[in-house]
Amino acid sequence: GTHTTEEMLHAHACIERGALSWRNNPVHWCPFSVEKTRPGSGSTAAVLEASTGRHAYFLGKPNGYMFPRARRKLAEVAHSEPEQVVMIGDTMETDILCGVQFGFHTGMVLSGGTRAEELATYAYRPEVIVASVAEFNDVLDQSDLRTLWSPGSPVRRNLSKTRVSLPAMHAASC
Repeated sequence: GTHTTEEMLHAHACIERGALSWRNNPVHWCPFSVEKTRPGSGSTAAVLEASTGRHAYFLGKPNGYMFPRARRKLAEVAHSEPEQVVMIGDTMETDILCGVQFGFHTGMVLSGGTRAEELATYAYRPEVIVASVAEFNDVLDQSDLRTLWSPGSPVRRNLSKTRVSLPAMHAASC
């Protein structure tokens, strides 16, 4: 969330005295409502990095340690193959980027941090794009995604003319 000036001054003083700055993620803003946003964890980190000269460590997405472990654990809990784990998210810079970098299938919901008109600005793409999480059940019921997201299936397919569907592209360097 948003921090008071006193909290930021205290954090600055602690970092100057040697404390480590640990943050959730590098996202600079988060949706607050349909029309409003609020500063994200990355904004707080940027202020403290600029004022102290010390970089934050991000524990959450896109942390490279977290995703391979999460993929194995999710597959274990679901009694499935790691290749069947799907990363569904609302932010290209964290959710979808991590999914692409770590070989997850990816699904994008446009109810959060990334808007439809911004998708073309990224070098990578989610496999499926829907307006909200609620639409994923409809998409699964009306398409061949269950087949697409199972081991041994063809790599990519266009899904439906009623949904935004872009070909998946992996970033040149991860």
